[in-house]
Amino acid sequence: MGDNGDSPVYFMVAGYSDNRRVSEHHLNEWWTNEHLVERLHHPGFINASRWLSPDPNNIARKEYLAWYVVRSPDTLKSEEYKTSLENPTPDTIRCMQALTDWKRAAYAIHHNYIPAKKVVKPSEGNVLLLLTFYVGPDTSRDMVQEYDINHLQSSLLTALVLRRRDDYTQLGVKTKSYNGVHFRSELRDLYSEEWILFLEYGSHTPRDKIERDARSMQNFFASRGARIAEIKIFSHIVTMESKSERQKL
Repeated sequence: MGDNGDSPVYFMVAGYSDNRRVSEHHLNEWWTNEHLVERLHHPGFINASRWLSPDPNNIARKEYLAWYVVRSPDTLKSEEYKTSLENPTPDTIRCMQALTDWKRAAYAIHHNYIPAKKVVKPSEGNVLLLLTFYVGPDTSRDMVQEYDINHLQSSLLTALVLRRRDDYTQLGVKTKSYNGVHFRSELRDLYSEEWILFLEYGSHTPRDKIERDARSMQNFFASRGARIAEIKIFSHIVTMESKSERQKL
């Protein structure tokens, strides 16, 4: 599957919690019960899922991640969505400014290792493995198709290769919703393209087996010239979906 303008876009926002500015409880109440609900009212938003990854070096620091799957780039260009970004609620302003090291990026689906599943709704208790790597101008894109997914765990439910689209990412970033938001620095050097391996596992998959998959993929893609940026494992918090958009798939 090559990414194109008619395919779903995976839109990600992530940041670290800061209990000194807003409580964990308040942050989660806002994100799940206000923000996700509001986003899914916009035409073109198919589903939204939230994930959590504790910092192994600081138990008080947690990274929260949200993925929004939208029908196409046009969803992010819509007047309704832009109006929402320009008119954030008081809680949206407070909670977004309370998170640190924000990352906001949009990705096109470059390859789907399990093509029968076009857009999968994440399930309760599942685990998400994200392997982020950078691809240089001389790196062969064929390495994606060369990787044999049969080496991975049988409990794998979703396996996508996502390619960052900076043109999609910039949509809405200068709106009022992001005033005062602190973004993390990103150093891509000559490796101008950011790619993510997005793998979702069933809830009963042992963590050590997921880590084994991560090492397998890391070794393979690094040997093909990719520069590995980070590997993270997230636990599932909640998933919501738009029933009207789901019916159109």
